[in-house]
Amino acid sequence: MKNKYLETGNRSSCYGCNACGYACLADAIEMIENEQGFLYPYVDEKKCIDCGKCEKVCPYSMNTEGRRGNIYQAAHKSTDVLLKSQSGGAFTAISDFILGKNGSVYGAVFHDDLSVFHTRAITRQERDKMCGSKYVQSIISSELLKQIEKDLNDDMWVLFTGTPCQSAMIAKNYGTYERLIVCDFICHGTPSPQIWMDYLSYISQKEQIEIVKAVFRNKRCRMLGNYTESYYTKDRQEYLSNDYAALFYSHLAHRESCFSCQFAQGKRYSDITIGGFLEPSDFDAEYDSSMILVNTKKGRNLFEKIKENIDYQKSRLHFYKNQPCLYHPVPRPEEYEKFWEDYSKADMSYMIETYASDEIKKKFHIEILQPGEEYK
Repeated sequence: MKNKYLETGNRSSCYGCNACGYACLADAIEMIENEQGFLYPYVDEKKCIDCGKCEKVCPYSMNTEGRRGNIYQAAHKSTDVLLKSQSGGAFTAISDFILGKNGSVYGAVFHDDLSVFHTRAITRQERDKMCGSKYVQSIISSELLKQIEKDLNDDMWVLFTGTPCQSAMIAKNYGTYERLIVCDFICHGTPSPQIWMDYLSYISQKEQIEIVKAVFRNKRCRMLGNYTESYYTKDRQEYLSNDYAALFYSHLAHRESCFSCQFAQGKRYSDITIGGFLEPSDFDAEYDSSMILVNTKKGRNLFEKIKENIDYQKSRLHFYKNQPCLYHPVPRPEEYEKFWEDYSKADMSYMIETYASDEIKKKFHIEILQPGEEYK
């Protein structure tokens, strides 16, 4: 018995988490990038011993219900943390506790080429690279999963942060470890890593610049809208855009499984869920605030530990009507097949002109940057 994707080839049944590739007892599964730039498992039938391990570790086969716990609106007490956070600094408060226990934190970071991978942090400086939104699917390597296992077997405190599907995979396979905390976030889908890298090349060529840093939803640029992206050069020149945001919020560059994701719901498989608090409330916060869902006993115990570093108040789910992925997956766009057909034969300039036009931006309430606003 193989997992659903390896049996059927149906892309909607694979999240690309690499659990099967790492767990394969015969080293018969390899994660290979497809024409859209997403990783999928491919099995060498000559090596396969039909052990069923790939099915057992796959989050798609999870048959237990998630849990819904208490909901809080919160903000870190440190202004410095709030200024560096996209929301209210909940991740920093949670990960500070783990690091204070000499534990390890796992999360997504930009590499030097701005590709996105999960990595390990044992210092605050390393952890800080995980802060901030990254609107692209991160890669989880077999080496990283091996390191997580080692840390847990060494009785270390471990915090894993990732998308709901990545976090469900960790919870399914390692959830019995008492010192593991699984933290997911409200996910609006995962765009193709290949689209992201092509977009960076497009900006670099168009503006004749070398990009060394990217910031999504740059808080410093809120006067230009919540969707503004900042791209920085070595000499700290800043380029502003929201073309990639248009692709992200249109869902055109998403993985197929995002449209039927079983983890886009209020009941979660993680210990804690974090996200942005988007609705107005009577919470007194000078900057943005975080939403925290405390889902399990481990999550409740951790929340008690971080209370001294955050301001918070209990909330209700109805405040999160602007977070639709707490209720259902993102919708599959009608133009999805056409987008990928065009991508197979057109350059990124055409894709941006066609699928990130001003008309598209208005549809998703993305502000149109005016001439002269490209640089600050």
